[in-house]
Amino acid sequence: MDTTRGSPEVRMDRKQRCVKLSVQPSRGLMDEKFLVLVQNVLPGFQLTVYAFYRCDDGHSWEAFAHYTANASGTVNVSEDHSLGGTYSGVEPMGLMWSLRPVPGSKPGLRMRKMNVQTPMEVTISVYRGHLTGGFVDQVPLAGVVVERWYMAPGVRRVPVTEGGLTATLFLPSGPGPFPGLLDLWGGGGKLVEYRAALLASHGIASLALDYLTPQITKETGKMVDNRYFEAAYRFLEQHPQVLGSRIGILGLSFGTSIALKMAVYSPVFKLRCAVCISGSHVQPIEGSVQQIMTSFHKNADKTRFNEEHQVIWRDLLLPIPTDPSLKVEVGRLRCPLLLVVGEDDQNWPAHESAVDVSSSPWRRPPPVCRSPDRTSLHAVRPRQQLQDPGPRPSDVDGSVGRRDCGTFPRSGGRLEEDAGLSEGESVRRHEPRSHFLLPPVTRSAPFDSGASACGSGSTDPLHRSSDMMLRGHALIDTKR
Repeated sequence: MDTTRGSPEVRMDRKQRCVKLSVQPSRGLMDEKFLVLVQNVLPGFQLTVYAFYRCDDGHSWEAFAHYTANASGTVNVSEDHSLGGTYSGVEPMGLMWSLRPVPGSKPGLRMRKMNVQTPMEVTISVYRGHLTGGFVDQVPLAGVVVERWYMAPGVRRVPVTEGGLTATLFLPSGPGPFPGLLDLWGGGGKLVEYRAALLASHGIASLALDYLTPQITKETGKMVDNRYFEAAYRFLEQHPQVLGSRIGILGLSFGTSIALKMAVYSPVFKLRCAVCISGSHVQPIEGSVQQIMTSFHKNADKTRFNEEHQVIWRDLLLPIPTDPSLKVEVGRLRCPLLLVVGEDDQNWPAHESAVDVSSSPWRRPPPVCRSPDRTSLHAVRPRQQLQDPGPRPSDVDGSVGRRDCGTFPRSGGRLEEDAGLSEGESVRRHEPRSHFLLPPVTRSAPFDSGASACGSGSTDPLHRSSDMMLRGHALIDTKR
């Protein structure tokens, strides 16, 4: 007589062979949520949901969370509490925004999606028990592959070199014309495309511009001047598929310095809106890009280091000057403005700058979206993504800002939601100085609806991401 037939261990061994892991939808955009559901386990069964990603540079990242199945033998990641892991509590997209380098990785890694024409593929698996490591040595009960795209079907990527520009234009699906956006990244240089690609996926023709390391600088050895940015604006304004009267600008970090200067002082820029993230208006207003950066470096003796040998730069621009020639007179801005800041940003004095800007003479002060607690947040991005937040001025282990997204992801996500970088709804309360109304987007082909796996070793495509990141950034009316 077999006395083990009815034991819980045997019943679980039999049931775990058909544990079902499903993800809805199977593929989608970076800023779209997905539903992760584990079914067909015993009530009270302890399990670990695990995410693994190998990024473009070959480095590996992971996230995991501990769950206990409910009375029906189900775990719903969107509704159930994680009991531990790389995040805890109810976090529908925690498996994405809490991704971290796998143990043994070199320090200071940054997750980057360099080729936006291919998806980010993340394997999500289910393991028995509450594990904290050694996943590579375990056999999963089930697994699926997550596809996350920056470019929706039909979005066109167009390299731009005319007028000496080094840029990439992303055009939404359809004939247009579309509202336009000039996308300025920070002091790290290079051509960063993923944000512009995602914005185009939501109906905004977006021009990602390299202004620190463009081809013309490589050839001449000279940094660009205001004419370079004006050429980029004119390119958007004159493009047949862009509404020239509906162009906004988005600046992050050092890009904020450029965005504010051009928006206030350039006779060419006639913007519908401006969004500035984690930057400052402090700069010599008559200075070129080179002169602005040189003015920052003059205060290099104010650089500090924390206990982890990470650089703190925020003091380079403090105290905020009272001399009007050393800061942009933002009150002269002729379009709506949104400032997004982390109140304890260690790269830039973003909070102090926002306070100074808000105290300037305004008919109505601009809205300022702040971190909900005093986190050291610099690069505001989708919660599920840890990207390069900016430059490094010296050969050290890194800056505090370069790891802020990964160290404080929950606070970053809350700020994104409050700023409207998630669903694009809450920011409408900031009117009338900001308008976050976007045209509807029709995709030429839908992403797949879902993926599921039953039993260990089975995989299938999946995707959808966390909260909407930059839909609100456009600040562009739907009225033409």
